[in-house]
Amino acid sequence: MTYSIDFRRQALLIKPRERLSFEATAKRLGVGKMSVWRWSKQIGAQPS
Repeated sequence: MTYSIDFRRQALLIKPRERLSFEATAKRLGVGKMSVWRWSKQIGAQPS
């Protein structure tokens, strides 16, 4: 399943705001832990 870039960005904003691990963030959103990790690498590498 492909998630929108907006969903991915919101997921990555939740993680530090609520001090969650990749695993806890993934569980809260109902996605895989590796997906959240990959998003952090992909979106973090892109210029804003």
